[in-house]
Amino acid sequence: MVGHKARITSLQAFWLFLVGVVLALAWPGAAYSAHVEGPIVRPRPEFMSRVDYPVGVLMYHVIGEGPNDLYVDEKKFAWQMEYLARNGYRSITATQYAEALKKKKNLPRRSIIITFDDGYADLYSRAFPVMKKHGFIGVAFVCSSTVGTRGHVTWEQLKEMEASGWEIGCHTATHPDLTKLEDERLHAEIRGSKAEIERRLGIKVQSFCYPSGRYNSRVVRAVREAGFSMAFTVNPQWIGPAHGAFELPRLRVNGSDSGDRFVKMVSSSPPPKRERLCWW
Repeated sequence: MVGHKARITSLQAFWLFLVGVVLALAWPGAAYSAHVEGPIVRPRPEFMSRVDYPVGVLMYHVIGEGPNDLYVDEKKFAWQMEYLARNGYRSITATQYAEALKKKKNLPRRSIIITFDDGYADLYSRAFPVMKKHGFIGVAFVCSSTVGTRGHVTWEQLKEMEASGWEIGCHTATHPDLTKLEDERLHAEIRGSKAEIERRLGIKVQSFCYPSGRYNSRVVRAVREAGFSMAFTVNPQWIGPAHGAFELPRLRVNGSDSGDRFVKMVSSSPPPKRERLCWW
């Protein structure tokens, strides 16, 4: 009887061990928790994504406390950047994505584009240091007439950011609804702001962002004719080769977003398109 009981106990131990292995492999939560608590992970260079895989473009406005969802709390933003860093995301600029697509080059694994609209002062004082800590770069869409004014970044600060790898894009001169402007004012807002940013910073501005996401075929044509390579909207999707160069979507990060929602947003990449529609 003693030997029989021992044999049953051994079988039970074996089955318990087997069930434990299966659960460990099947339950991603365990691996996820360990990964989040561990050191920052940087993908090795050989771990590359095909350029035709969708890329997430995050959209921020203000980093700090405020009255609406455009304001993302500074601590929450720091947590979001920490999450991206710990989980192996690599930031790239819009132009880097465009060049990779044009030349059919691979991108770093888990590439992501982090954009900021309007050029508020907190872009430099809050967002820039946090992202720099993690080795991240971003895209700053600024309105040329507000740069250097109260509550906004200065030209010197933009120069510093651009020198560290950031891309400076255009968000018009005064942030109007472009769909309601006459031709002369439309071209002044688009061409004039591009020229001013280029003159002030000594760079070529390639990316544009529609104020409040408002655009139509006439506005798109004006942006293209002004010499931009691409333009971003507020349409909530991941970008990929199938999207038009002047209607690129972005994922809005709201101040009310929970940590779970942010994780789901940056982790919910759709499958790549099988057809390759290069629009560059």
